[in-house]
Amino acid sequence: KIVYLTIIYKTYDFFKIHNNLFRLETESSIPILLKNRFPASNLVVTGNPIYDDIFQRMNNFKQIKNNQKLQILFAPSQVFEDGIWNKQDSDTSFVEILKILINNKDKFSTIVKIHPTSVNISDYQKLIKDNELNIQIFQKESFLDLLEVCDIVIGYPANSAILHSILLAKKPVILCNFFNNGTCEFLQKKLAFECKSPQKLVETIFNAINNNPSTSKNATDFTAEYYYKFDGLASERLASALISFLNKSKIT
Repeated sequence: KIVYLTIIYKTYDFFKIHNNLFRLETESSIPILLKNRFPASNLVVTGNPIYDDIFQRMNNFKQIKNNQKLQILFAPSQVFEDGIWNKQDSDTSFVEILKILINNKDKFSTIVKIHPTSVNISDYQKLIKDNELNIQIFQKESFLDLLEVCDIVIGYPANSAILHSILLAKKPVILCNFFNNGTCEFLQKKLAFECKSPQKLVETIFNAINNNPSTSKNATDFTAEYYYKFDGLASERLASALISFLNKSKIT
């Protein structure tokens, strides 16, 4: 049996089984597990296979070309649906951001990606129609496909999984927080720019392009701490460890 340990609990009695292989995403968990008498031979650090696809695609990702319009990916997360923001703040932020980007269409070309796919896209379509915003929105399309061709991402300060994809793809990201609705890990660790005023958005976009937080030392340190070896080989390490463990256990 293989057990995935991504969260460390205060009690480990349930997991103290020598017939298990414990897969860890990072090395930071190892000392506390050894202290609690987990067998070292049954602990394997692999990284997270979910990010292998990003690494393997990175060479094809678009590089910023200063002589062209900036391609902006606006990816609003479900801050209202998750109870983080109220609906008015969520709707107002969505409309304000799009108005600014559309009014600066000589500088920017914008793609809107609603995520996750479970969100009711009709709510956003109604906002676009009611405010006469001439822009197409996407939902079912692959986020990585859209990320690949963009120069910068705009979103909200929520602990969304897509922020990790943006960071690993080394794309700059701006998190709009016009109503001061709290913060998130990426802002706390200076892995994203925060925009607190619609009037500052255009300025913040160019600032983020010129000072990409995803290529900073903070980003390098964060990647090493949270993603182990970001080399696209997490799946291979996991498969190899599992085969080795099964052979050692004489399980066929």
